[in-house]
Amino acid sequence: MDGEADFSRLEEMAMSHPRRKAPEPASLDRREMYLRALERANAQPEEIESYMLAVDEAQEQWERFERNSPKAADLLRLAKDLDEAAAPFDTRDPDLVTYRIGPVLAVVLLAKICGCTDCEEYADFYFQNHPFLSYAFELPPAGFICAGTIMLILKIVPTGACEDIFKRMFSILKCDPGDAPGGELPLGLKRTVGGDGQEVRASFKRGEPRRGIKGAHGVTLYDCDRRGVADYCTVGKKNNEAAAFLKMLGRMGACDGIVFYADALNTRRELIDFLNQRQIDWVFPVKSNGGCRELREDIEYAFEKQGAQAVSCEDARLAGGRLERRKYSFLPASCINTGKFSGIGTLVKVEKHTEFPRKGASGRLREPEDGEICYISSMPFGKGAIRQIKHSLEVRWRYEQHHNTIDTVLMQDRSALCDENHLAAVIGLNKAAYNILTYAREELSRTGYTRVAHRSPETAARARPLSYKRTVSKLNSNIGLALRLMTEYLALGRG
Repeated sequence: MDGEADFSRLEEMAMSHPRRKAPEPASLDRREMYLRALERANAQPEEIESYMLAVDEAQEQWERFERNSPKAADLLRLAKDLDEAAAPFDTRDPDLVTYRIGPVLAVVLLAKICGCTDCEEYADFYFQNHPFLSYAFELPPAGFICAGTIMLILKIVPTGACEDIFKRMFSILKCDPGDAPGGELPLGLKRTVGGDGQEVRASFKRGEPRRGIKGAHGVTLYDCDRRGVADYCTVGKKNNEAAAFLKMLGRMGACDGIVFYADALNTRRELIDFLNQRQIDWVFPVKSNGGCRELREDIEYAFEKQGAQAVSCEDARLAGGRLERRKYSFLPASCINTGKFSGIGTLVKVEKHTEFPRKGASGRLREPEDGEICYISSMPFGKGAIRQIKHSLEVRWRYEQHHNTIDTVLMQDRSALCDENHLAAVIGLNKAAYNILTYAREELSRTGYTRVAHRSPETAARARPLSYKRTVSKLNSNIGLALRLMTEYLALGRG
């Protein structure tokens, strides 16, 4: 008898432990569950009163959202799809799991486009918006997740699975060209896809004595015309970018409608041979490093001796407080011995002159700057190639804007992480958030959220869109708007 009593006491103690806590009684209504959860969290009376107002209004708010957003069901579909994709890697005991991976990842993604950048902020966002979001993603009733649990969930899905999830659900390639940010191209031009890598500067490798060795390096295929991430993968070192491009281009599908661009670090024979075999047009800069010194000298000599036969065009633009004048010169590749590189059709030289009409912080005008870059391209010399190459060189800088947004708006550089899976999840979610924010930015700019009234269609067409920071600020102040724009992006390309 004493043994039975001891067992009962042990069972009671075990069930009272947080990991074995029994769920709230089914007889409790929604309001009572929130009150109990707030009391357990030691919330102050004024906080409880404010929160319960949100609880009372949440159902009406969600019903209004469903009426105004025909694609509201896609939010729950997203949570379930994420859950299904992550299920093979979730080794947690099903009897102990309160927070499923899919709904948590969906909330974290929403938190990212609303300006949250770390697990503490994700947890606070989850708490503040739980009454409303519980209808969207079927969150556990009155469950206030902690930052540690979110961190655990972000470590579950491995690198390769994160890449697959992004490609299937969030890639710009899933959108119809006319619906995607950036819209259609001018007639006769191909899309420019830029490839580039990006360090997570605050990351580090576990076990390494030096913090200078980064934990991850994200490599991106960026659609410069549609302003979105087409694909990404993570590599261990910067000099592994070329292998990452081979991997991503190999799984990209039909590539006959693109021109590939990468920086001078990747002007390599193995990458160029791969592109030639796949019949993918390309443009690469040629510098004196990476074994390209001789090729660069030959290109410079060709333009020096045959510059009079070169086809040239010029343009000028005012951007960022500086005036840039560019002269583009083109020659056929037959002017030089291409050496180890095969498939070169056109040689390009771009001369840039930059003036700074505004005074700097010192109160002085900066001296004008001059620069010159040589390029090679697979496109046969001719009017069509000249038009395409010039276009590709004009839009290729947009992937640098993507890097800047990832680092200064989504704050990826501040991710001081060493776990490979956690880094993979952060990089993948940031790519997804960037694509959604790009769509949201253009939609808000188009529908009047800039608060600027234009007198004519011409001035409206010339107007600059909202910045990414202002877009995040507007979404943060209106969760319903953020959810609507997320559902619209998820629906692109689904028909």
